[in-house]
Amino acid sequence: MKTWLLRIQILLLLMLVLVAAGHKFEVIPFALMAQGFMVGLGGSLLLGAVALVALVWAGVGKKEGWTMPMVSVVVIAAAPILLIIATAGDGFDKPRIHDITTDIHNPPSFSVAQSLRKEGENSLEYSIETLPALQSSAYPEIEPLMVSQTAFESYEQAKATLEALGWEVTREDIVNYELEAVEETRLLGFKDDVIVRVQAAKGGSRIDVRSVSRVGVSDLGANAKRIQRYLAAFQAQ
Repeated sequence: MKTWLLRIQILLLLMLVLVAAGHKFEVIPFALMAQGFMVGLGGSLLLGAVALVALVWAGVGKKEGWTMPMVSVVVIAAAPILLIIATAGDGFDKPRIHDITTDIHNPPSFSVAQSLRKEGENSLEYSIETLPALQSSAYPEIEPLMVSQTAFESYEQAKATLEALGWEVTREDIVNYELEAVEETRLLGFKDDVIVRVQAAKGGSRIDVRSVSRVGVSDLGANAKRIQRYLAAFQAQ
C-alpha cells in the first residue's frame, strides 16, 4: 500500500506539470487547465492527509519501511501549495479584480488587444462604477508617472522599456503616443495585455499604464506589480 500511495502521488504531480505545460504552450485551454489543477491538487492533498495518518499509525505500531515513503507523499503534496503561496505572496488578500490602471478616471483604451483575446476571455471594458474604488483601496500607490522630458521623448523611452522587459509590442501609435504589449508569465504561460499612454503635461509629460488579465476573476495582485515593474524600469532607462 505504501508503494502505491507514493506512485499515485507522483502521477498526480506529473499531472499538474503536464496541465501547466499544456496551457503554457496553448495546447490546453484555461478552463481545462483549472479543472485539471483542482483534481490534481485535491487528490494530492488527500493523499498527503492519508500519509500523515499512516505516519502516526506506523509510529505507534512501530511499522518498518513506512516512514520514508509517507514523508515523500507529504512533501510532494506540500510542494505545489508552497509554490502557489510563494508566487502569489499577499495576493490572496487583494480584491477580486484583474484590471489595474494608473488613471482610474480616464483609463487608456486598448485597440488591438481585444482582437488577440479568445472567446470567453475577460472583457477589456472598464467598469467605472466598481473598479476605481476597489483599486484605490487595495493599490493606493498606483499613480501616473510625471517626467520632465517631452511627450515624444517619453514615447520613445516607453517603447524601449517594453522591449527591454521582453514584452511583445502589439501596437505602436506615434500619433497618439500609445503602445500596446503582451506579457506572458513564465510558469503557466498566462498572457496579459498592457497599454502605455504618453501625454504632454505642464513641465514635461505624463505616462499612464493599464494592465488587464485575459483570464481569471482575481489577478492576485499581478497587474499592479506589473505596472510598478514597468514604471520602475522606465525610470531606470
